Amino acid sequence: MHRRPQGLSLALVLGALIAGHGSLAAQGQSPAATLLQAADAFMTNARYREAVLAYRSARNTDDAVVRVRAGVGEIRALHRIAAYIDGRIVGAAVAAADPADANALAIYGDGLWGSALFLEAEAQYAAALAIDPSNARARHGRGRSLGAQHRFDDALADLLHATKTDPGEAAYWCSLASVYEQLRRYPDAAAALTQYVTLLPKNNDDPIALAARAQVEFLRSFKTRMPLEGISNQTHVVPFRIVNGHIVVKGRLNGQAPVDLIVDTGAERVALSAAMARRAGVAPVGRLETAGVGELARGFRSMETARLDQLEIGSLRVRNVPCLIKNPALPALPTPEGEVFSPLALGLSIRVDYRRQELTMARRLPDAAYDVTLPLRMTRLAVVRGVINGSSPAGFVVD
Repeated sequence: MHRRPQGLSLALVLGALIAGHGSLAAQGQSPAATLLQAADAFMTNARYREAVLAYRSARNTDDAVVRVRAGVGEIRALHRIAAYIDGRIVGAAVAAADPADANALAIYGDGLWGSALFLEAEAQYAAALAIDPSNARARHGRGRSLGAQHRFDDALADLLHATKTDPGEAAYWCSLASVYEQLRRYPDAAAALTQYVTLLPKNNDDPIALAARAQVEFLRSFKTRMPLEGISNQTHVVPFRIVNGHIVVKGRLNGQAPVDLIVDTGAERVALSAAMARRAGVAPVGRLETAGVGELARGFRSMETARLDQLEIGSLRVRNVPCLIKNPALPALPTPEGEVFSPLALGLSIRVDYRRQELTMARRLPDAAYDVTLPLRMTRLAVVRGVINGSSPAGFVVD
């Protein structure tokens, strides 16, 4: 198998690029613009680390247009390798160099968003829109934020504007698909995600593209079925018990005998063991790489996607529930993995009363007074704001 040589210098790569496309210098193209073209080529071929270096070099120019475009590209490349803190630092530098440029402020917002600093990101998107109300990147950022606050209709308007204004930006289509999915418009979500895949680097083993294709297949498998049918404005109160530190409720899967379900707010879907899926007659639809952490292609777990026909927990009755099958199971665990349920994945808020051992679930919880309240964003998982060591702001997953 042919492998690309590692450590090839940026200067040599640029030399090859110029030779392959004629004398760009002779055509009057600046060195920064040449670097930008090289960086774009690296991104197209999923060579993200080399793209970062090329974009970073291209930012060293007096040409504001090239400088901002390079900053946008560098942050996109950094996010592809999960270098979110670096993305935030680059975003701050881009915005500082061009504080009157809406794109510069919006890409700083993207850098902040990638670090889960949602409030700061939203402020940057607002500042960008004050300069240019039609800026696609800022509208995308605001739309993504509105979606994370479950303001889906407003989010949809912003994201449709972004995809119409700049249809070649893959991230906009991914965010649009997410909002369509939250609205249970699965055919529209599949169409948007298909467009997203066409804009990704043409790399057959890229885990992001593979995951997106698997999600398209899963969304289309619902056909005419209404996802999460039965979710209403009703409030559901169910008893729970604590088992090995977990909140556990009783539930029925496809009408089978009651089983224990672990309440896990860090789960994106109902997740079943392979044995339980077979017992309940839950058939896999496809396979998904999930639970990714850190660099791409590392820390990913392969699980099967499926549809649970009916989920019952107390007075809650939901049909056509997206779920995952934990197949293969994780090896060498002291106890087998249990069945997992997240009310948040169904669009429900929860209140846990440990004294009464009651779990309350509803789209909107009954009003109540609390000692502490925190702003929350749903970005696949629930994230709240916190501070590390008294000075470093951070986002914490509610799990």
